Amino acid sequence: MQAITTKVFYDLLMDTLKEDEKETVENYWYTKAWTDFLADKLEMILRDKLKLKTNREYFRIDLIGWSGYEKWEDKNDPTFKKHNGYKKYEKNSIVELNEYNWNLEIAVEYENKPHDWMDEVINLCHIKCALKVVIGYSDMNSREKDKEKLKLAAKHMKNLIYSKPNESEPFLIILGNCNNDKEYKSLDELNLIPYHYVNGGFEQLFV
Repeated sequence: MQAITTKVFYDLLMDTLKEDEKETVENYWYTKAWTDFLADKLEMILRDKLKLKTNREYFRIDLIGWSGYEKWEDKNDPTFKKHNGYKKYEKNSIVELNEYNWNLEIAVEYENKPHDWMDEVINLCHIKCALKVVIGYSDMNSREKDKEKLKLAAKHMKNLIYSKPNESEPFLIILGNCNNDKEYKSLDELNLIPYHYVNGGFEQLFV
């Protein structure tokens, strides 16, 4: 399948949130309703827009999107199952082994606590996939500190022994405003800024 770029994913997210802007801003940030709302929107993007199969909490990752083995997908077969990353062995099989063949295309973590999203970043460093996404939050009164936070995250990513960042596996961090006392009125006020990993650090993705 065609690679899902950081820009493609970010644009799809923003377009999707814009479609339900009123509900987005009403539920935004530190509520279970927002977590559920965001999870549903992200799953819809992966499933309907990117045509991926999805699972929640696979590998304990909030949401993954994966592609199956096309040769095992036959929609004209009445026994067709959407889970085409798996094929049960046939009765006359020599090896009698169920077959598994699927690719992890995207892994998404979202963390409500503004001080904890680096944990999600390090978690995804240990995962092999085509695109890694972390959605986190930063105090709206000190967004100028975002670049220092991202510099620190990149430093620890490069300090990993077995899972150093690999630019062939794009990494996107989206940081939005957080403030319990703020009543948001528009998507723009959420200030969801994308940063992608390039040249050993995170730079703002201009969209």
